[in-house]
Amino acid sequence: TISADFFFEMRRKGAEIDRKYFRIAPHISARSYEVNPISSNTSCLAVHLRHKDKPGKYRRSVAPSEYIPYMDQFLKEGGDHIYLSTASRRAILHLNDTIPARSVAVTRSHGNAAVRMSKRWPPDMIDRHHRVNSETLADIIAMSHCQMILHTYSTVSEAAIYLNPLLHNRSVNIERA
Repeated sequence: TISADFFFEMRRKGAEIDRKYFRIAPHISARSYEVNPISSNTSCLAVHLRHKDKPGKYRRSVAPSEYIPYMDQFLKEGGDHIYLSTASRRAILHLNDTIPARSVAVTRSHGNAAVRMSKRWPPDMIDRHHRVNSETLADIIAMSHCQMILHTYSTVSEAAIYLNPLLHNRSVNIERA
């Protein structure tokens, strides 16, 4: 398995490169605050749910139901909001049918306006790449504004941690849990 030290060093270097070279377009930044309006006196859990993860030698498939106990515990401990980043319609439907109504009420996302993968087509084949990429960047930024992150191995989750290195020690990788 990959050590926490490896991730810490990789994330430190990623954050350094982001600060030096990455400039967020104003419309992307504005969209990230629209979908996840954060204030300094609220707590937020970022959840990056990849519904179609394929297991491999070093990976396992993670069902949407595995996220629910963490989301419930966050809210039981006094958490205010959950920001859900996913490209899967099925995952959103599953969570909306499974999690308590109070959890649905405090969950934020791009909502129904986002390009979501269908059973047969990935998002980048449904709409223009620019739109899909813009939504993904807004998700990354919205997740980086949260105080904690729940994820699997993912470049999207890593990018959120690069933008907010404090998430390194406030993250749970479900594949490693």
